[in-house]
Amino acid sequence: MFSWFADSGAWPEHLGTGCGVVNKEVVGPLRLLDHVETILGLGRPEIAAVRRIAIYGRKIEAAGTVRFWSESFRVDP
Repeated sequence: MFSWFADSGAWPEHLGTGCGVVNKEVVGPLRLLDHVETILGLGRPEIAAVRRIAIYGRKIEAAGTVRFWSESFRVDP
């Protein structure tokens, strides 16, 4: 079952009229994308957002100081 809010930590909806459901997965946009990628063989290793942001920040810094984002990056690294 798809719910727009299932990825955000909100109480997920479920199929049925009771308090909960067994053997039914409730997914949000990110989890649905993960399922589709897996089915299509496009999966990738999971990487924590903090690590990904740190790597991206180092790459931006290594790109030099004469880029359109340089001033912004200097003020708020």
